[in-house]
Amino acid sequence: WSYGTSYSIFGISSMMGATGTMCGFENAPGFRESFYFINAVGSSSLGTWNYHDAGVGMPDTAYYFWFAYQTGDASIGALRYNAINNAKYTPELWDLMWYDAANIADSVTLKLDYAYYGIDTVTFRSDWTDDALFCGIHGGENEAPHGNLDIGNFIVEYGGTRFFNDLGSDEYNLAGYNGK
Repeated sequence: WSYGTSYSIFGISSMMGATGTMCGFENAPGFRESFYFINAVGSSSLGTWNYHDAGVGMPDTAYYFWFAYQTGDASIGALRYNAINNAKYTPELWDLMWYDAANIADSVTLKLDYAYYGIDTVTFRSDWTDDALFCGIHGGENEAPHGNLDIGNFIVEYGGTRFFNDLGSDEYNLAGYNGK
């Protein structure tokens, strides 16, 4: 998510600076929703749920202020602001470029529960704080690309401790990993 989103924002911002318009790229299907998805599949304290080939850890959220500015969703701005204040992230150049106090909510009011059909993933949380209860269940098909046979995978976190987690991807070069 971080890799693709960063280059998308660089391109969109460059177009805006050069032409005065984003040429509609900011409205590409799924682009805006991806800012919610990356938060929906991770906890505030320990980061992403690593099913399929996702890694464990905090996603790069340096572009949240840009998104908050473009959409007016101050909850996304609050997620970044709170993470910096809680020393999870060090401020970056992008934070200075897109910071706007008007786009930072006093509290995060995003949905607590998400369901993603097609990838058959649901997540639930008690709130958006670091000590929240966070749970997720992943279904789907075992033949999904990079799926690692992880249907039925689930995650449970509470109070900043991850109790259940996916083992994650394996080494691609292992004999038989890709049916070779």
